[in-house]
Amino acid sequence: MAKLYSNSERVHQNIRKAVSFLQENITNDKLTGKSQRELVKIYFDFGASDYLKKEEIVNILRESVIKNKSAGTFNQNYSLAHFYADLLLEENVANNEEYAFSLYQKARGYAYEATFHQAIATIKYKNIIDDQGLINIVSELKDDLESRRLTEKKRQEGYSILFRYGMDSQYVIDFIVERSLYDDKIRKAIQPLLSQNTNLAFQYTIKNIIHENSANNINEDNLKKYYKDIFKLAEIGSIDAIKFIITKEYKDKSAGDEIYQDYSFDKLTNITIKERLAWRKKCADLGDFICLKELAIIYRDGKEGVRKNIAKASEYERRISINSSHFELESEKYEIDRRWKEKRDNTLDYLLNQKESSKQQLELARFYSIEDSGRSLIYAKKSI
Repeated sequence: MAKLYSNSERVHQNIRKAVSFLQENITNDKLTGKSQRELVKIYFDFGASDYLKKEEIVNILRESVIKNKSAGTFNQNYSLAHFYADLLLEENVANNEEYAFSLYQKARGYAYEATFHQAIATIKYKNIIDDQGLINIVSELKDDLESRRLTEKKRQEGYSILFRYGMDSQYVIDFIVERSLYDDKIRKAIQPLLSQNTNLAFQYTIKNIIHENSANNINEDNLKKYYKDIFKLAEIGSIDAIKFIITKEYKDKSAGDEIYQDYSFDKLTNITIKERLAWRKKCADLGDFICLKELAIIYRDGKEGVRKNIAKASEYERRISINSSHFELESEKYEIDRRWKEKRDNTLDYLLNQKESSKQQLELARFYSIEDSGRSLIYAKKSI
């Protein structure tokens, strides 16, 4: 009943009633441990009041820790110790820091969220900000979406820390952007940061594009807005945005390098082959290996509506960074080969599925002119 009244589940929220039920349980020694935990959570969510004093909570937490000193190893229970550590640090960091952090460490064996409390305290009081701490905060916030173990106050503190200190971490950005698709508060909080962080802005925009395209009823106006944002990011030098414009593809590393292909982009932006070539050149000017290599191929073979130009092809080859490691070069080469093969196969499928005509035979002759002169000649004769 206490949970129902504190969380307003099927009843109007009534914190006083929830506290009363829990205090009665503790007095009568019924479900004492669970009742104390719920009482502590209510305090940290809603604060002190005329019916729930801070002293009562401090006593519960202190006693829960003291009991462990006389208990045997297998009878110890530090499941509330992280709450006590929080209070000790709020009271006096200088005097209580060492003891408080020892309590966090002990609590980790009894309460999943203790690692989360410790990570926040490490950032707040020790000013130590590292990847592992941010990962611990994100991991518990992910679990909390279903478990709801965290107090609302602590939950919001975790998000605040991620927004303040985590926007250079791809792991944090992936999580925050994903949550912004479903949580209006996070969506609102992310807006001021988009103009300050190009990577964040691209991730936010591309995930919204994917989200919109996966809807049962696609909102083209929303998509046009996000495509416009992609072009804005490309104009200020976002290679990720430029590559998306060129390829209509996005490799989602947070989803195991899954390739997302956008089938709405060309239709809603009316982009031309000439414009795509210009974006490729901008990408190459920014030193991107893939764009340099693709332009070398385009001018070498006369693809994408340009004439063969061996001199230009050689120039793009020369500009490929010699500082790239062998692994990077091989990895990028694989990506280029995959992309060109996919494009080649799609084009061939399209041509073969057209109604047979002189025009179709001529297009097939042109298609094979580079890779198979014999087959090209066969189609050329058929087109006459």
